[in-house]
Amino acid sequence: MLPVVGPDYSNYPVFWGEMSQWHSVGNTPPDVDFEHVLSLSPDAVQTNLEFLNYANDAGRKMKEEFHRNLPGIPLICLNAREPEHTSATVLIYGYIFDEEEKARDFAAWHQETYNRIKRISDQIPEEDKPEVLFNSHELGTKYTAGGSRYDQSLKLAGARNLIDKIVKEDSPFYGKTSVDVEPEWVMEQNPEYIFTSYLNPNSNAGFETEDVSGAAESVQAISNQTEFSELDAIKNGNVYYIDNFLVGGGGLNPIGAAYLGKLLHPEEFEEIKPDELLREYLAFYSTETEPKGVFLYPFLEEQV
Repeated sequence: MLPVVGPDYSNYPVFWGEMSQWHSVGNTPPDVDFEHVLSLSPDAVQTNLEFLNYANDAGRKMKEEFHRNLPGIPLICLNAREPEHTSATVLIYGYIFDEEEKARDFAAWHQETYNRIKRISDQIPEEDKPEVLFNSHELGTKYTAGGSRYDQSLKLAGARNLIDKIVKEDSPFYGKTSVDVEPEWVMEQNPEYIFTSYLNPNSNAGFETEDVSGAAESVQAISNQTEFSELDAIKNGNVYYIDNFLVGGGGLNPIGAAYLGKLLHPEEFEEIKPDELLREYLAFYSTETEPKGVFLYPFLEEQV
């Protein structure tokens, strides 16, 4: 048995099915239900530490807390969030679960999809890539930094992340999904596009619904910020919601990049069909989930 430490998926019954009803053991210390984990007598525990990059001080302290509360139980800290690591991580999982053939099939598909999209974005001249900002976990002026899984989806789609101007690779904020900046800085940078994967906790999107009201609420919240009314992104209607599942990890990042690429560079991404990629992804699961829902809003005029 392998308990997985991570978010509560009770609000995602369409995608996660029976798993959405399982008891959540929490996310990261101190919010992990260690007592329940121990009651399951697990062979190992998949942690959520790669989310915080357990090589840093905060991550090391959390890893120590896992060891202290789960003595003798092996921890797995593999990274399946950033697309550049996903294929290798899946192969290791295949070895752990004795499902190496399935793992090889998925890893090959993921790497091929990733490489196919990257070849397109690599050929786009840097000056033709729009400058963008991305709100991940909340609205306001907190945006994702370079090195994060959201940033990697942006780069795969052929965009330039404006946060790269102030957060370099040697910065302690590099790889963070939420970096606070001043409104004046945002106005000075004047992004061409603003993206968000944030949803009101009482709303849904993605596979869970075809109702766009939750996504529309997030888009409107950004567009209605009076101090940003003169931004090109807002004046030109270039504020978009993209579903967190598509840019938040778990092998879906290249598909999120495909949706964004179709929006930002329709000619270059003409042959890419995000809905078909999503269907191929779902085929690896024992699920009847269809690739329909609210994945990018406002929707593209062209059927993707």
